[in-house]
Order: sequence, then C-alpha cells, then structure tokens
Amino acid sequence: MRLVTIGSSGKMGSDRSRYEFECSHCSEQTVVDAPVQEQLLGRGCIFCGRDVSEQDFELDR
Repeated sequence: MRLVTIGSSGKMGSDRSRYEFECSHCSEQTVVDAPVQEQLLGRGCIFCGRDVSEQDFELDR
C-alpha cells in the first residue's frame, strides 16, 4: 500500500476540508482536499482509473 498526499494547486478557497480516500477497486489510499475530491469523483481513481464514489472518502481527522 502506498500513501501519498495530493492537494490542489494553491486555490483552496474557504473549504479547507481534507478527506482520506481509499479506492474500492485497487485499495490505494491518499489524503486529498475538497477540490481534488471533486476531480476524483468526476475523473476516477488516479491509480487505477476506475470510477470512485463518495463512499470512497472519509473526512480526515
């Protein structure tokens, strides 16, 4: 298992929420901010390319 942190480039706006992402298909994990979460939901997993859902994200504590 790899653990990487991915953030958007600079513009986080007022939403500074971070989410733990675990792909339900390939089990890769990472921590992302809200804009990257939106991109993953629209484009799929950055590791395997398969579709992801909101169930693959958990608010980072």
